[in-house]
Amino acid sequence: MKASNKMKNTKSKKYVTLKDSGCDFRKMAKIMTKHGYKMNHATSRNQLLQALKDIFEDSSKKLKTSLNDEQIKVLICNQEVQESLGDVIFKAYTQLKNERAI
Repeated sequence: MKASNKMKNTKSKKYVTLKDSGCDFRKMAKIMTKHGYKMNHATSRNQLLQALKDIFEDSSKKLKTSLNDEQIKVLICNQEVQESLGDVIFKAYTQLKNERAI
């Protein structure tokens, strides 16, 4: 998942626009709405960030490490972390797809 570093500053908030093979939040919201989960781009962004937060909190507990909310926020916003998670999810999807095709 490639992403540009194009950010818009709006009242000190930063919004990332995903490009290339990635999917932006508006497109995600449109897809989710089409499948019966009505949402706008802000909701899709918030859902993704909450899911990432949950993953890091759960992983931290399982690894018996201590990450506070600020550390988790830094990880969630790190572009390399997001790209790596995208790679992991794609590999897991591909593996499941191949296993079900057998």
